[in-house]
Amino acid sequence: MAKMDKHPIPELMPCKSPQPKPKNRFGYICAQAKTEPVFVEKDGRIDSVIKSVQQFEALKSAEKKTPLAERQKAFNQTHKAWIEEQNARVERNGLWCEDLRVW
Repeated sequence: MAKMDKHPIPELMPCKSPQPKPKNRFGYICAQAKTEPVFVEKDGRIDSVIKSVQQFEALKSAEKKTPLAERQKAFNQTHKAWIEEQNARVERNGLWCEDLRVW
């Protein structure tokens, strides 16, 4: 994905001329969006992003994540030894900040 400040295109606001720039450049913008996201500026700020269908589908599939409880269970199984080591260290030495006092 391209950086926002690297690839912003000129403002795509409606122009006062009879044939605004976005209308004339829409084919070019769509072609560019097939290779990288196109950032649309409005009033000097990024307002919208145009993406290809493939990028959009990848974004939608990334949203379909496993529930938090399942991810926590998988994490605990994967890092079981490390978690046990950390718990043993706390039991043995206590927390490093136990003696701090709030003034």
